[in-house]
Amino acid sequence: SLFAPHIAEELWHKLGNRQTLAYEPWPDFSEAYLEEDTREVVVQINGKLRYKLQLPASLSKAETEQQAMASERIQELVAGKQIVKVIVVPDKLVNIVVR
Repeated sequence: SLFAPHIAEELWHKLGNRQTLAYEPWPDFSEAYLEEDTREVVVQINGKLRYKLQLPASLSKAETEQQAMASERIQELVAGKQIVKVIVVPDKLVNIVVR
């Protein structure tokens, strides 16, 4: 929009700044703000997507598996079935193979 620079300048002055916005330095960049604290982990049963979990990014394979197995939804889906194998890809995937 053609009005965006003008409105931004007016708002800048209303915030109490004296110098024009054009002479202000660019904001500093910090990679720390780009890092996410949580990851979305996909839980599959026999290779089919069944659930998604939001887990802390620093969990180990064992902790990720434990969190997935503790989920009520997953417990319902594996109830009465034999768990053959659990495959964990940290921060991405938990695949539970059942019979």
